[in-house]
Amino acid sequence: MLIARTLVGFGSDARRPSAFTLVELMVVVAIVGVLAALLFPVFARAKHAAQEIASLSNMRQMGMALAMYATDHEGWFPSVKENLADPSMTTWVDEVQPYTRTRLLRRSPLDDSPAWGDLANPRLTSYGLNAYFDVRHPPYFGCSLDETVRPSYTVVVAELRVRLLGSDFLVRGDHFHPQYYGTPARVPNARFQTLQWDPVRRLPRMTVFDERTLVGPYIFADGHAARVPWPSLWRQEDGQPPTRDRLDPRRSDDGT
Repeated sequence: MLIARTLVGFGSDARRPSAFTLVELMVVVAIVGVLAALLFPVFARAKHAAQEIASLSNMRQMGMALAMYATDHEGWFPSVKENLADPSMTTWVDEVQPYTRTRLLRRSPLDDSPAWGDLANPRLTSYGLNAYFDVRHPPYFGCSLDETVRPSYTVVVAELRVRLLGSDFLVRGDHFHPQYYGTPARVPNARFQTLQWDPVRRLPRMTVFDERTLVGPYIFADGHAARVPWPSLWRQEDGQPPTRDRLDPRRSDDGT
């Protein structure tokens, strides 16, 4: 089968037939398809990397706002929203917003949670405050910046997963609970530990990290934000206390 085309001869009215065969067209289509298959993942990775940068930039603004909030409140960080159904309770993001000229993004560019559209029980934010610092949570029922042993090493905010690791359960709150990490956990509570900790993979279930590299975004108590690997924050042998715990503000980096 031929698909005819014509070429006009230079300086002549003569016409001569020329054609592409169906096979040639199929080869061209196949080449375009291969190129698209190769390039689309590249574009997707580039888009993801740009979203990661935007989210970390937002977290840096949050970190500076948190530091200024703590300065104005005798070293204390804002409280979390404990009752999701209570519209009068604000999130910690709302509390620190006045401390920055930049409008803080409650929602990460990477966050595609369907819970944002849930009017009855919506997702509050993409970023969770460390419950060790909150006045409503054990074991300290509040920990100030002045009581934090090493502020530059201690995580105060982590980006929250859309769903719990290994589950379809949607994350909706504005904080996470590292006091339930590990075997044994700092605070024994089987129900909360099931939601917060994966004992097989030894990983947190609520916070964001790359499942290949284990690198995730965090804000530290001194106000800086960075992407760091999970093993640099936590280390524990089953049955023993952690030898590294950079989420507990009253422990040093070596676990003491």
